Amino acid sequence: MKKIILGCAMGVALLAGCDTLQPATEDQSLTQSVIERLYQDKLVSRQVLGVTIKNGVATLRGAITDEGLRARAKSIVQSTPGVVEVKDQTLRR
Repeated sequence: MKKIILGCAMGVALLAGCDTLQPATEDQSLTQSVIERLYQDKLVSRQVLGVTIKNGVATLRGAITDEGLRARAKSIVQSTPGVVEVKDQTLRR
């Protein structure tokens, strides 16, 4: 009987905690939006870039050929609705 009650309590706790899973889904959707926007830019899309997003904070990584393109990529990421901060970890090649 104790196992059944514990199992039910854990099931309710998991259901109640479903909201905590939502940010990961939002981050995945936001990541896809950022990647699409970077790819649509003719100059930035030629760079070797990657982006990860956690809780709306985007981390931009990869190789970039000049500072103007770095600023352009950061601007594209920052202007994406839902991004709250951009961490630039790109390297100049």
